[in-house]
Amino acid sequence: MARSSEVFHFKILIIGESSVGKSSLMTRFVDETFQPSFVPTIGVDFKVRTMMIDDYQCKVQIWDTAGQERFRVITTTYYRDAAGVLIVYDVTNGESFFRIRRWIDEINKYCDENIAKVLIGNKDDNPSSDSEQSPKIVSTADAEQYARQMNLTFFETSAKDNKNVNEAFYALTRLALHQRLNAQAMAHHPMTNGTSAAQAIRLKGAGKSKKKNKKHTGACYMAATTKNLEGVQTFKILIIGDSGVGKSSLMVRFVDDIFTAAYITTIGVDFKMSTINVDGHQCRIQIWDTAGQERFRVITSTYYRGADGVIIVYDVTNGDSFANLKDWITEMERHCDKTVPKILVGNKDDNDNELGKVVLTSDARAYAEQKGLPFFETSAKDNKNIAEAFNEITRLALKRRLIQPNSGQPSTGTTRIGSKRTVVGGTQKKCCTS
Repeated sequence: MARSSEVFHFKILIIGESSVGKSSLMTRFVDETFQPSFVPTIGVDFKVRTMMIDDYQCKVQIWDTAGQERFRVITTTYYRDAAGVLIVYDVTNGESFFRIRRWIDEINKYCDENIAKVLIGNKDDNPSSDSEQSPKIVSTADAEQYARQMNLTFFETSAKDNKNVNEAFYALTRLALHQRLNAQAMAHHPMTNGTSAAQAIRLKGAGKSKKKNKKHTGACYMAATTKNLEGVQTFKILIIGDSGVGKSSLMVRFVDDIFTAAYITTIGVDFKMSTINVDGHQCRIQIWDTAGQERFRVITSTYYRGADGVIIVYDVTNGDSFANLKDWITEMERHCDKTVPKILVGNKDDNDNELGKVVLTSDARAYAEQKGLPFFETSAKDNKNIAEAFNEITRLALKRRLIQPNSGQPSTGTTRIGSKRTVVGGTQKKCCTS
């Protein structure tokens, strides 16, 4: 059920070089179709789709702008009033990746500096026996590193295989919605101390339980103890654990400060954003709620890439979810850099827990100490220790970045991207795969 009758309208642009697949992405998302060959877009193409984002009705007007240089003078006028931009390159075309910077410069020239942006590496098609299929030139690691450098959310997509297309459009629309709601809240709750309206509203709601937990409202605001990094720091935070442990509830309670007793099972990945201040640093956290069911594990394994922190969740009323922690930790260690911080969270530690607590605090704390993990028992229902847990994982991720500015990136071997081949650690190969 929508939170209000208001329909939010967003103008979304898709930009990039010619033939990177902008029209294919738009058509796949709106019409759920794919055509192997498209006539190059002359000027601008346009489609509309209405969808629900976090219970808000959003109508997105998707503008497919021409990529050819000779049409650039036409499309510059279409940047006006844009709420979000998908910046697309072709993973089989190194030149299209090299030219991303020029597209970003053009966005910065014609759009608001805070416009929502998502980077997409398209044509990441599944391997096939088709002899005409082009090899992957732009490696995932290189693209992730660039996206991190530019503070961009990143997806590799395939319009052909319908891979991550919906996820990319939904993520961009959610970013645009977040900014729109923040602007509206700012108009009604003007701040004078540099605090964002969204933060102020969340902290104001948290203040209702101030008597129960005096630390809660101040958890996001710490005195600066280290030298500030330049600009807003973006962190990708994953929430993993068995299905039904309350991952979505934790995320929604932290970002929106609401709790819903019944949630539809997350299919694949859900995504929300929040900006907080940790130790004097402005931190934008992208929170990814990964599906817990085993049958979706093949989908979510790709989302471990580039993670800056992981929240591992079990249900204190479900012993199996606690026993399965070792499997989640093993999977995380297989896909993530070993220095990525992680915390253990025992959720559903509600004040009036009708199911009964099965996993004892002492047992969970002993396990956390054995694994070297900070430990929290939380209740999304009662808003218990939610801000503390998210602020702790963000603080650990920030500390890691202060110590290792290039954290999360390969420590050995570099990749130079060319239009025809890639050089990895000094050895020439035809392509570079993730």
